[in-house]
Amino acid sequence: MNSRSRFNFYFPVLVACFVFVCCFMCSNSVYAQVQHQITGTVVDDHGDPVIGATISVSGKALAVTDLDGAFHVSANPGAKLSVSYIGFKPKNFIAKVGGMRISLSSDVNQIQEVQVVGYGVQKKVTVTGAVSSVSGSQLAETPTGSINNMLAGAVTGLSSVQVSGEPGSDAATIYIRGKGTFNSSGQSPLLEVDGVERSFNDLNPNDIESITVLKDASATAVYGVRGANGVILVTTKRGKEGKAKVSFSTNWSVVAPSKPLKLANSYEYATFRNMRDLYDFTPTATNPTFTPIFSDAVINAFKTHSNPILYPDLNWVDFILDKTSLQTQHNMNISGGTKTARYFVSVGAFTQDGMFNKLTQPYDNNYSYQRFNYRANLDLDVTSSTTLSMNLSGIVSNKRNPRGSQGPTGFFKNLYYATPFSSPGIIDGKYVVFDGTSSWLPFQGATGSNYYGVGYDKESVNTLSVDMILNQKLDFITKGLSFKLKGSYNSSFSSTKDCTQGLPTYTPVVTTNTDGTQNIAYKMNGSLDVMSYSETYGKGRNWYMDASINYDHNFGLNHIGALLLYNQSKTYYPGSFSSIPTGYVGLVGRLAYDWNNRYMAEFDFGYNGSENFAKNRRFGKFPAVSIGWVFTDEPWLKPITKIVSFGKLRVTYGVVGNDKIGGKRFMYLPDPYYVNNSSLLNRGGYAYDFGTSGAIQNAAYEASRNNPNVTWEKAHKQNYGIDLRFFKDRLGTTLDYYVEHRDHILLYDQTAPDLIGFTLPAANLGKVKSWGYELSISWNDRIGNDIRYNIGLNFSNNENKILEEKEAPQDYAYQMA
Repeated sequence: MNSRSRFNFYFPVLVACFVFVCCFMCSNSVYAQVQHQITGTVVDDHGDPVIGATISVSGKALAVTDLDGAFHVSANPGAKLSVSYIGFKPKNFIAKVGGMRISLSSDVNQIQEVQVVGYGVQKKVTVTGAVSSVSGSQLAETPTGSINNMLAGAVTGLSSVQVSGEPGSDAATIYIRGKGTFNSSGQSPLLEVDGVERSFNDLNPNDIESITVLKDASATAVYGVRGANGVILVTTKRGKEGKAKVSFSTNWSVVAPSKPLKLANSYEYATFRNMRDLYDFTPTATNPTFTPIFSDAVINAFKTHSNPILYPDLNWVDFILDKTSLQTQHNMNISGGTKTARYFVSVGAFTQDGMFNKLTQPYDNNYSYQRFNYRANLDLDVTSSTTLSMNLSGIVSNKRNPRGSQGPTGFFKNLYYATPFSSPGIIDGKYVVFDGTSSWLPFQGATGSNYYGVGYDKESVNTLSVDMILNQKLDFITKGLSFKLKGSYNSSFSSTKDCTQGLPTYTPVVTTNTDGTQNIAYKMNGSLDVMSYSETYGKGRNWYMDASINYDHNFGLNHIGALLLYNQSKTYYPGSFSSIPTGYVGLVGRLAYDWNNRYMAEFDFGYNGSENFAKNRRFGKFPAVSIGWVFTDEPWLKPITKIVSFGKLRVTYGVVGNDKIGGKRFMYLPDPYYVNNSSLLNRGGYAYDFGTSGAIQNAAYEASRNNPNVTWEKAHKQNYGIDLRFFKDRLGTTLDYYVEHRDHILLYDQTAPDLIGFTLPAANLGKVKSWGYELSISWNDRIGNDIRYNIGLNFSNNENKILEEKEAPQDYAYQMA
């Protein structure tokens, strides 16, 4: 069949299809003309209007209810419509002519929403402590590799300070409600991942389900001697019943300095230097005339760039640093499971490049960081009442940085201090320096460190964490009773390879020809050394276990929750006194009661201790009490619920501790002494020279004074909070005010006179008062059925005052006047 015959065959068919489509469109047009106005009102369980509910058909939004919950749409009688709103279950209904009344039921899942708390979970509506949380999905949207940096601004009461941008070492320092102590080693909060103390800085953010911040005594009392600075709980994702779900994400980011400094060039530097010296010059008999350090000829050479080798003008920042660096993050996970077995498996890769330009070194000493994360969380229902869970995770990281004792802070200081005329930089592959200018060069610097010609360090770290959890329901004893047993093991191994290779530098040597022209040759200083290697190793491990009895049951409108937990941990190679492990042992309790989710009362306590203190001061009791009231559930306040959909008042008080008191371990032991004349002489000559002429006699020297009464810091905390939600939960706000009195802060008494002959021992004498408030505001709404948005604002104000520091008496300026 040729093309013309095929056209003649299909042409009638095409015409028929065209006519059919036109008729179909016309019929729809005629059909639309007979649609009716469907009106109605949407109300909640109590008969109050629901403002802002979306009326839709087949997923397409038609209208939104007004302030009276009323709506009107154009639809055919009998059409299937749906109504939805945040906090309520969506509902389908059949369009009818005349006023309709649609009643929405509250979403029970939202009412029963749980909040992660210390050693368990609670219904969010009954939580009485100062607790804030953020979902892992929110954090994963932030393009940074450190969880510490992601938390900045995400949670009220949490502040972070980032002091370095070095790849692999750029994590911010975190504080909760400011610094409650002037003891610098004991200001950080306790960090836990899946209920075990671990660092979370290098976690894969895509593995995180939520992060919870516990701030007041009611929330942290169960951690006892470790809860004074707050607690951060990280919960990782777990599998859910259903088909396997595979997720992949990738992120590429460009990192650049936020605000580069503008540096003076050689001409500007020389001009300003001469001007400063002139203004500071005072004529004397021996020096009556001012002589500038830079002559007019030198300044002119700087200005005209007539001799860039002998009179260079080099911007060291542009010469050494690149404008940008690359950061990448790739993640893949798979989750799913059956009714009896559920799994979550993930892998992630993260890289950070440095910002140094490659010069002429035969090796790469630029900063770089690579990290590989892996995780497998498994839940297995052995029986209908027994669940066995396992968490396996690890991190493999590699980090490279230039060698040198000054570190990145010192290097960048020298980089900005370097004068633009101190060196022309790299000339024909040679690093050119001038005699006597090394202290002005960022490569060498006054500290002797040398970015260009020393080498690099490469550190590899491998960590592994394993958790085993057994949950056993004991409903056969009494309903709501359960038992939980957890064991955890964590290990870390690191190796650091020091790669050293010296590189030569070159000094320009100028010779003058007979015609007055100049030749420049270079004298080599040093030589190209053979690369040398050395390697050091580090390791550490710890284990943790806890066993708990839990009770959670409702008696009509009464609900009781209780927890009794025993825990123990030990850490090997902790650093200071690394051959002696550190350990904790403790008992935890919680008793919570609420009536109809309206009136709440809770008692928490921690009883734990550490071997760092004397036996009679090793354990401490840390209680806390709290109450709460959901006042919007009161019948006599029902009229205000049209505006205030939820309101809760909270009050807490308790005492928590901090055993990170600074100083050395085992300060309760007897005073140490140095014995032996040679060691004494090395420590200042505390030996005796008597008897035989010229002979030094052995002696004993008291090294330091210890204190058997040393104990932990104690923080007495009060918190007053209110939670409010308006306009059917679209607008939410939380306000907390707190006061903390911390005492027993370790310090050295400076008030004793020097004539006593030795330094007084450390004692728990310091006191600090802290106070402040926190405010969070959020707006949560949707546009149609497909678009949901959330706007949030967090504000915190933390203040403190040192009440007692035992500083030495001194005369202030106003007293001396």
